[in-house]
Amino acid sequence: MSGVCGINQLPFELLSQILVMATRGPITLSEISFSRCYEPLPSHVNQLHSVCSYWRDVALQTPELWHRQILPISGFGIHLSGCLAEKSGMYLERSAPLPFKVVISPFNNDEEVILSPALLAARDRWSSLVVEPYRRLRQSDIQVLSELPIDGFRKLGKVVIDITKELDRDGRVGVLVRWPEDGITLDFRDAPQLRDFILRVPWEAPIAFPEAPWAQLVEVTVSHPSAQSCLEAVVACIKATSISIDTSQWAESAHPGPTETSVLLPLLDTLELRIDIWSTGEHLAPFLRRIRAPKLKRLTLRHRIDLNREGWTARPAIQTLETFLQHAPEVEQLVLSCPIDVHELPFVLIKTPNITTLQFSNPPTTVEDDGFFEDMQSLAAQMIAPKLTEIEMFNIGDMFSERAFEGFVRSRWWLAPSWVSPEVGGISRLKKVIIRNPWQPDFDLAEFARLLCLLRAEGLVTSYHTQRSGHWEYI
Repeated sequence: MSGVCGINQLPFELLSQILVMATRGPITLSEISFSRCYEPLPSHVNQLHSVCSYWRDVALQTPELWHRQILPISGFGIHLSGCLAEKSGMYLERSAPLPFKVVISPFNNDEEVILSPALLAARDRWSSLVVEPYRRLRQSDIQVLSELPIDGFRKLGKVVIDITKELDRDGRVGVLVRWPEDGITLDFRDAPQLRDFILRVPWEAPIAFPEAPWAQLVEVTVSHPSAQSCLEAVVACIKATSISIDTSQWAESAHPGPTETSVLLPLLDTLELRIDIWSTGEHLAPFLRRIRAPKLKRLTLRHRIDLNREGWTARPAIQTLETFLQHAPEVEQLVLSCPIDVHELPFVLIKTPNITTLQFSNPPTTVEDDGFFEDMQSLAAQMIAPKLTEIEMFNIGDMFSERAFEGFVRSRWWLAPSWVSPEVGGISRLKKVIIRNPWQPDFDLAEFARLLCLLRAEGLVTSYHTQRSGHWEYI
């Protein structure tokens, strides 16, 4: 009967296209959010390719019908791993040569992860690789990392390897896993289309600093304990627009010298540097000396200090930071945690004429008198940081009066209708001022609360947060 049906007389290419269009189910919001709106519905494919032998032949030779944007197919429970691997292999074979994403993101402790030989052999079709367990690290996760190939990534555009989702408080794995005796090596240099690279690993893990085509990368995020390797990678990222580095302080023998030449990163828009420190040293300074970023808009610098080690203080990076900012005049958003003292903040603002948003926290020394806010007040009169509109300060100290604080705020805040220009005399009007201190202030909290209520009634977003009896209190 099927042999005389008119549709069986259609050319192969036309019937193939009809089958593809027929299997496109209704596009739901969830499918759009998961980028799966172009995947055929498996139930439709199974029905159509079972109609007759001609339809089956056409279906089996139409890769689009079997295309899954994400492989391997995942599921909960070890008992599912066999059938899911078999199904993934079927889709992998029948969808060739279309590209696909490899996503290894188990949530359940019973879920095993496997990179099958067929999946590894098809790495020239990988468009992205994601290894990101959302549960405690297991031996199968280590196996996946150790089995990753080092070449043949012809279409790979993005790599995300993050095995830090479920670490303990000290940032350690906290479970017993057996690492390979010779460690794990990650090499993505043979990936001509790679643009986005994210690596976050536990610092005690024997994972060597990755090899990657740094010069072609656009977005880079690396969390690795080797500061020198991180620095060498950063200065090689000449096409990067966003770089985020989380590392540890230099070992004494590997500390770079101040005579090394700086490197221009002409497209860099966002730079985040976070470094764990436990002794004296320059810490962030080698990064700031080597990088020149004239188009930089967002800069974040953080020291994470080991407070359990006594007998030393972090050396402020003010001189190196000032020099760096001279070559980054377009910075608009600045986040500083620990790298400078409170009295050095005005000198930083002098070097940031386009800054609009400031977050300043955890300085090595805190506010000791009204001088800090008086200095900040004088900057407005000098037309320094004229575009600054949002300020957040955390753990800066409480040895200041409400009068000094109000003088600072009033230097950049005035009552005006919403339709009036937000600038007066070249100075932008503030939008937000937030202060958060973990201790009780010396000034009268009731009077300070009345001042904040007045400012809020005038339209300023402002608040003061303090701790009382171990709980945060909002004023």
